[in-house]
Amino acid sequence: MEDTSEKMARDVVSGDRSRPASILAAPELPVAYFSFALHFVWEFVQLPTYTGMAELPHWEAIKLCMSATFGDVGFALTAFWLASLAAQRRDWILRPTRFPAAIFVVVGIVLTVGFEYYYTNISQG
Repeated sequence: MEDTSEKMARDVVSGDRSRPASILAAPELPVAYFSFALHFVWEFVQLPTYTGMAELPHWEAIKLCMSATFGDVGFALTAFWLASLAAQRRDWILRPTRFPAAIFVVVGIVLTVGFEYYYTNISQG
């Protein structure tokens, strides 16, 4: 038997309900929230490993970390949307299967490694 909250979430995402879906019910929001919290902390944890960051004024370092965090949220949402295309539904994250979950992880890693390489090696030269 299906859980009522899962059915409601699926109905909202798939458009099966007669009233308009609330933006707050979008599956992208938890992905964005979790991604923001995780990446914001990560940006500050890895801060000492970057050359010149210790010399930056405090507010400039915060703005740089915030900018990187928003980029990471964009990566997570891009990975989510590509996984949603593969699953052919946006609520795949409620009951993830291997294929969309693998796409989500692989796309996230490829985007992260690619952009980190670009910003640390190519744009610095």
